[in-house]
Amino acid sequence: MEARDTYDASYENESLRKFLAGEPDDLPWMQSWLDMVREATAEGRRFARVRVVTLPLTGYSRFGVWCAQFTNGAGEDIRYLERGRARAGQVPNHDYWLFDSRKLVRMHFGDHDVFLGGEVIDDPSLIVGITIGVMPRGTTPFGGTILPHNRASDVSNVHEARNALGKRLRELRLRAGLSGRELAESLSWARSKVSKLENGHQTPTDSDIRAWTGATGSGNEAESLLVSLHTLEVQHADWQRILRSGVRPHQNELAELDQKTKLFRVFEVTVIPGLLQTPGYARARFAEGIRRLKVPNDLNEAVQGRMARQGILHRPDKRFHFVLTEAALRYRLCSSDVMLSQLGHLISFTALPNVRLGIIDFDTQYVTSPWHGFWIYDNEKVLVETMSAALDLRQPEEIELYSGAFEQLAAVASYGRSARAIITRAIDDLEPEVSDGSE
Repeated sequence: MEARDTYDASYENESLRKFLAGEPDDLPWMQSWLDMVREATAEGRRFARVRVVTLPLTGYSRFGVWCAQFTNGAGEDIRYLERGRARAGQVPNHDYWLFDSRKLVRMHFGDHDVFLGGEVIDDPSLIVGITIGVMPRGTTPFGGTILPHNRASDVSNVHEARNALGKRLRELRLRAGLSGRELAESLSWARSKVSKLENGHQTPTDSDIRAWTGATGSGNEAESLLVSLHTLEVQHADWQRILRSGVRPHQNELAELDQKTKLFRVFEVTVIPGLLQTPGYARARFAEGIRRLKVPNDLNEAVQGRMARQGILHRPDKRFHFVLTEAALRYRLCSSDVMLSQLGHLISFTALPNVRLGIIDFDTQYVTSPWHGFWIYDNEKVLVETMSAALDLRQPEEIELYSGAFEQLAAVASYGRSARAIITRAIDDLEPEVSDGSE
């Protein structure tokens, strides 16, 4: 945690001067740190840092943002939190380094931002008290730009939230003077369950939270922990849980969300968006998901649900902006004849007055990397689908980040006649294959 707007470090002062003067610099003082981070992260270790900053940024903070591109590139995960949000979230206003969850070094500075020394703390209760709230929701790479790091930021946020919840549970156990085995025995749990919950390897249920707080004499903490749990469940929903009753109920839930939404912004890298799919393409997509996730097979009902949702495309009070990569037109995720029909169907949407369909062809120079697909509903939420879960992102900073990425992707897409030409080219390449198969 770095909570100061300026630091007076003699070894970096010359680089800071050059940065502020617009002069080039190769940051010689940083190279040994970058080498160490690369080596450590290659061995599976992790470096994460939160910087609390005041807006507008000080010269030093701007220098730090510039340097972050190199440290993140080496393997660190550096994020920024605006000072007003830090105060509102009661984030600690002091610098420290936390090593795993066992040792903390609190940093002390003089009146002129000079580092005086570090205080080593290894008392678990003191460590929890100093670090509570980190990493807070709303921490983000600064300025709406994803600085390079080795994991998707949204998934990382979910892991951090689960780990933070586990640390709070561990704090309650330690405060009660119980070992993990003693707590497990008092609740008739397997000993491994306590470890998994505390280390963020398993998400607790409501009953787990209530049992834990009861056994540790911390019943007054239950409601706060349940709020954290439910926030985590909304943000990260496992497909096994979402689809436990089948795929059609989830389509019904999406239909309700469709009704509430006025502006849909959709980016897809590998698949045709559900609202633009033919029955055959939708059937292939659902069949794969049912097989892979081993959920109840209601394939016919799921396809019917998705087709019913598409009626919303003809509502004049709704606006849709779809951006697809050319790869989505060419990936073989269904049979060739089904894909050929899907591509022809896709062309028809370019004529709808409330639908913008953009295609980014293979020759386009990207400004923002197409990491994964996402759906933005008005300015209320972003949905991201991973192999194992659906991410529901609602923080203003997250929505702003994805909105900015969408605008940059949309800006390089082709529309109208040019988009139809890209789709037609994919059709022309596929038609001979379908014709040969029908002979």
